[in-house]
Amino acid sequence: MKDAQEYIQMMLPFSSHMNVLYVEDDEELRKNMQELLSNLFKEVVTTSDGEEALKLLAQNNFNILITDINMPRMNGIELIKEIKIKNPNQMIVVLSAYNQPNYLLPLLKMGVNNYILKPFDLQKFSMTLLRSILIFEENKAKNEKERLLKEEIYTLKEENRKLKELLHNSFPKEAKEQIQKEQMHEEANSLVEQTINIPGIDPILSAQKIDDLIESIDFLANRLKGGNLKKEDIVSIGDLYFELSKEFVLLGSLDIYSIHLKDLAFGLYDLDFSLENLEKIKHLFFIINDHLQHWIEQILLKQTTSVTLYSKEDLNKDVCTILDLAQFHQ
Repeated sequence: MKDAQEYIQMMLPFSSHMNVLYVEDDEELRKNMQELLSNLFKEVVTTSDGEEALKLLAQNNFNILITDINMPRMNGIELIKEIKIKNPNQMIVVLSAYNQPNYLLPLLKMGVNNYILKPFDLQKFSMTLLRSILIFEENKAKNEKERLLKEEIYTLKEENRKLKELLHNSFPKEAKEQIQKEQMHEEANSLVEQTINIPGIDPILSAQKIDDLIESIDFLANRLKGGNLKKEDIVSIGDLYFELSKEFVLLGSLDIYSIHLKDLAFGLYDLDFSLENLEKIKHLFFIINDHLQHWIEQILLKQTTSVTLYSKEDLNKDVCTILDLAQFHQ
């Protein structure tokens, strides 16, 4: 284990640009801690009770809040409850005495996992502070990447919309289809490039994989328009969904989508490919085609944004539709 000096040296490049609110009713301890924290952080503001802390938080943005538990007027538990309502992402470090174990469980339930038991030594204190600072910096970097990525996606969508308007007004049908296809490829590649270095995103769903998927869907759509849909086309699309399901397994947290995609593939294999079902099948594929491009884009964003995914419920509806057509039930 590193000593306190090593932890302090590791945190200084970050903490020297950060501000802290320290809440402690013990005047002597408050003064001593303010002196210590002032050597680590750009700005340290102190107060003796929770009510005053809330007023300060309403007027200023503090990177880290360090608070005691037992305080007059409003204790630390009540203070944290109020803070979490107004700012769920506030970084909080709690000081807790050894004779207060019953406070730890409520703190954990409120999402506070950075706490220091009193009496504490400098080593444990600096280690906990460093952990809190690194989490704060990681979240800040992630939020900035999310913001930039959302801006890029919005720009791409706007450009695509303008291009479609231009195509509609200026180009013959064949040119429209070709340029739209190229535009979708460019958007897919751009999305992968933007997400490739974001923590939590696995680049398994590569640009080439997305390109292949778009080309296959485009090929099927052309067959549908021409009325030349064949059983082997259905099987090929089933294979495509099955391969995609294996990619989602590699993404870990998306395994529920893998299960639905496998069901979708098996449903396609078992479709009753009769003439009376042909129009239903065409309609179904147009629905899936509409969903798929939007869905893939959001899958790439899943672990880095708050964008609502093409939900499991929506995907399940598509699965059930195919299974009903195929007269195939789980």
